[in-house]
Amino acid sequence: DLSEEAQRLLLTDPVDTLHYQTATTDGRTVAGKRLAAPPRRGPRAETFYDGEVDGMAVRMVELRVAADAGALRPEAIVRVAESLNRRNGLAREILLSVIVPQVLLILIAAAVVWLGVVHGLRPLERLRDAVAARSHRDRSPLTADDVPGEVSPLLDAINDLLARLDRVLTLQSRFIADAAHQLKTPIAALHAQYEVALREQDPQRLREAIQQLEPGLER
Repeated sequence: DLSEEAQRLLLTDPVDTLHYQTATTDGRTVAGKRLAAPPRRGPRAETFYDGEVDGMAVRMVELRVAADAGALRPEAIVRVAESLNRRNGLAREILLSVIVPQVLLILIAAAVVWLGVVHGLRPLERLRDAVAARSHRDRSPLTADDVPGEVSPLLDAINDLLARLDRVLTLQSRFIADAAHQLKTPIAALHAQYEVALREQDPQRLREAIQQLEPGLER
């Protein structure tokens, strides 16, 4: 039997409600309150299981006390049931101690990543604005300050494309100017021949003047 002092220490927990039972192997209660046996027992002397006492969920343990080391049957069975107040409070503390720092860490990491992305994309936005504001006649190289190293090859490729496009368009403009200059003389001759033909009154000479236009037109 438990002494009165032991019973007082066991049953006067300020947080949880405790129940105990000391029983014989044939199920007779020697001390305490009758408690439910575990649904199944393992090979060990103690068995932990969940139960209910007076409509309240409890965590229980059953200890099978042997008479001596060589006994085949236990001499007594001790069961203790404890309510879950302290256990649930401890679980909440552990959960808060883990979840709150993790949430704060995630928020800090998200803020750092967001600031890094915004700061990293700012040079690209300036480059975009420079391209959008550029005239279609402006083929000078693009310049952007603080361009990330990963974007520098793209900027170099765009500038190379602009340089090649400038060379092609310059050659095209030069060719058109040269062609226009080369056409001025024969067109002027054709125009003069045309004016001569307009002044002819004789049909035969008019026909001859018009026929002389053909070689110039072919050329």
